[in-house]
Amino acid sequence: MARRRRLMSEALREELARELGVDDIVRQQGWGAVSARDCGRLVQRAVLRAEALLAGRLANPSAPGAPISPSPVAASAGWTAGPDGFGRR
Repeated sequence: MARRRRLMSEALREELARELGVDDIVRQQGWGAVSARDCGRLVQRAVLRAEALLAGRLANPSAPGAPISPSPVAASAGWTAGPDGFGRR
């Protein structure tokens, strides 16, 4: 059986669950009891954090893991991150 790859650490998932106020549900009933809407909000926050991390690396090329450049495909398609992290120019 293929092993499923975790894209988010358990510590990050727990931290995001606390921020969203669903940590009690996770502790008492497990991740399966968290609503799809709250799971979507959790993923959205994780993506926003990743984007902020990458933006920091773009602004500071000497940061660990640099260099990272913006995607020319996304830029030419007119995609940009709006205040909510999504959007189009």
